[in-house]
Amino acid sequence: MRGEKVKKAVQTSSTWIVLTDQALYCGEPLQRYRRADLTGIEFDRAGTGPGAMMFMSESEVLARIDFAGKDRPLLAQIEKALSPRKRLLQLFIDQDDYAAGETVRGHVEVDWPKAGPVRGVRVGMSGTEETEISISDGEYSSTWTEAETQFAEEWILFGGDQIGWCQAAGEALRAIFRKTNYPELPAGRHRFPFEIALPSDVLPTYQGDYATVKYRLYAVVDVPLGFDRVFDGALTVVESRGAKVVPRTYVSDQPSEGFFKNLSADLRMGFQITSVPFHYGENLRFRLRVENRSQKKIRAARISLSAVEEARAGSYNRQTRTDLQKFSLKFSDPEATGHDYSFDVPIPAWPVPFAGRYSQVTLWLAATLDVARGFNTTLEIPIEIS
Repeated sequence: MRGEKVKKAVQTSSTWIVLTDQALYCGEPLQRYRRADLTGIEFDRAGTGPGAMMFMSESEVLARIDFAGKDRPLLAQIEKALSPRKRLLQLFIDQDDYAAGETVRGHVEVDWPKAGPVRGVRVGMSGTEETEISISDGEYSSTWTEAETQFAEEWILFGGDQIGWCQAAGEALRAIFRKTNYPELPAGRHRFPFEIALPSDVLPTYQGDYATVKYRLYAVVDVPLGFDRVFDGALTVVESRGAKVVPRTYVSDQPSEGFFKNLSADLRMGFQITSVPFHYGENLRFRLRVENRSQKKIRAARISLSAVEEARAGSYNRQTRTDLQKFSLKFSDPEATGHDYSFDVPIPAWPVPFAGRYSQVTLWLAATLDVARGFNTTLEIPIEIS
């Protein structure tokens, strides 16, 4: 309506939800509900299956949105935008990042203003791999997406478990005639410790051109038929603490032949990869050997370390390459028949190689020989992590 300002807009699998400074719009077609009429939200937060989000006015259900599991993070944004602004809930963890299989330790702190019934105080975690590819033919465009939920769980710290939308709807009707029967959270500051074990096969955190791997860690005070207090945060997952580079030796014969024989060097070149711990702050260790079987001068080798992202959505595939390190090795004797150089490359902080259902990231090392008066020659090899 005239004069309204859009605060948040999300598109789920089935509908748009638009939040302005005065109203909430949702449903198919969009229906308008005044924010002043909204007194609470009932929302399924965890799990991978379908769920529902209900917007309440006292004990009346104003609107209900059915959603798929991958829509939960989007709807959490709407819930957070509608929740009361005063910070009553905080979540603290003991590390900056975690590896697959490690335990996330921390505590939830609730500063509760006055005693009142709550369904429960819970902490939850979810992880998703997502891809998004947009296609355009100049006149029309479409976007294809895929999502894989790695895990989604909640743990009870006080009170009981969440209830489904059907139970919440029934509870709204019963609340007209009698009070809800839930434990009371006393006024004051409460501290609830927790420990959550990450699955051993989760992917590392990643944000690329077409693929994303992200983790959500949240805490909630579930208020019956009211606005829940929610704290949302992100969790960073890194490579395994025991990750190592797989040692490999690659050799490539590149003879001078064909129509451009006189413009190419007759070479045999190879890489040797040393096994080292794969962690930021360490160095990758390589050895480059070149056998020059021609009269061509080889002046230098241009070295590059690259990350290659591959993503799939619908029937479309996309690949992007990002250069992480680039430098040159200048050969001391360009006319020599053999060249043998060892060198180190710093391990980048990002990205960590992974292979998911719809995306993967790999690391590649390449050496391009600078051949005088001839075509340059390149050898590219993958870097494997175990």
